[in-house]
Order: sequence, then C-alpha cells, then structure tokens
Amino acid sequence: MDSSFSHFKATVLRRKQRLEKKSGKFDKKKLNYNSNKGNNLEFPNPSQQELFQLKKSIREKTQSRKRKELIFLISVILTLLILFYYFV
Repeated sequence: MDSSFSHFKATVLRRKQRLEKKSGKFDKKKLNYNSNKGNNLEFPNPSQQELFQLKKSIREKTQSRKRKELIFLISVILTLLILFYYFV
C-alpha cells in the first residue's frame, strides 16, 4: 500500500512539472509593461573636452584588449603547432 501511494505522489509531481514546463515558468499576467511612468531621466551634459577624453580612453581600452587577444591566440596556435610537431 505504501509503494502505490509513493507512486501516486510521483505521478502527480511529474504531471505538475510537465504542466509548468508547458505553460512557462512565469505568470504571464504579472509581466505587463507600463510605459506611462514618466521618462524624466537626468543625465549629465559633458563638455566637448570630456567627450573627447572619454572616446580616447574607450579606444585605448579596446585596442589594448584586441592586442591581448591577438597575443593569446598566437601563443595558443604556436603551442599547438609545437605539440603537434613533437608528438607526430
């Protein structure tokens, strides 16, 4: 009798999980979007000099990141070539 009850509980749990998977995990009634809250956002107004410095720092960071990625890629390729040459 005990095993049939546990089987029944497991079946009910699987049905519930299947239903949740089919219907989605989120309550679709609570996901509405209200755009009437007002768009009064305040952003600073930087000067031309500040914008120029910001652009320059962003460019330097991206160049540095690209350079590091290139060095890493070249080192990985060289390592693989050396290993391939050594073992084959």
